[in-house]
Amino acid sequence: MPVQNILQRNFMQDRTKTKSTRGRPRAFDKEQALQAATRLFQEQGYSGTSLDELANVMGIKRSSLNNTFGSKSELYQQTLAFYEQRMGAQLEQSLFDGNGLQTSLRNYFAKLLEIYCQDEGQGCFFSTSLPCIVRNEPAFKDVFLENQNKLESMFLARLAQEGGGDKTDPVTAQLLVGLQHTLSLRARAGIPEAMLLELSQAALARILLPHACHPTEQPGA
Repeated sequence: MPVQNILQRNFMQDRTKTKSTRGRPRAFDKEQALQAATRLFQEQGYSGTSLDELANVMGIKRSSLNNTFGSKSELYQQTLAFYEQRMGAQLEQSLFDGNGLQTSLRNYFAKLLEIYCQDEGQGCFFSTSLPCIVRNEPAFKDVFLENQNKLESMFLARLAQEGGGDKTDPVTAQLLVGLQHTLSLRARAGIPEAMLLELSQAALARILLPHACHPTEQPGA
């Protein structure tokens, strides 16, 4: 099944088999299982994570894992979709919060770092784990690029709310995506959240400098 079709599948859809084991009901929470698998993939990477380890942290038998989630590749794709849906709702709320552009972006990156630095600082699943397997698993390249396009489109939409042609410049959106990536990698490396927050605020001031100027003014004038 193509990667894109799998990612579009609702991660909450229950594909579990209803095989009973001697009349005892199976206690299984699919969302909790996906969350556990996501964490393990983040910690160990795709290649460094075995199906036995996944089954163990997900609280499911190896055979049931295959029946419920499919192959290791399919499970990884489902964890990406799970992570993206869970993260996206929180971050978009911060970005489109009704405040001015600079305040909204500061709130967005503060929330981002709160997420990146929790649980021993795993960073972003898409920017720390996914790029490592793109060469060996070419189908995942489209998944990575799609995520980048979504981020860029989200920032463009927020910039456009401020009005003015320069505020929809894709370069600004790309710089914001780049800032998000570097914060993720630094969080993964163990840089303290307070230092990353300071870095994000300084970077935003530079990135948004043209937008802080009056339309008739030039930066540095």
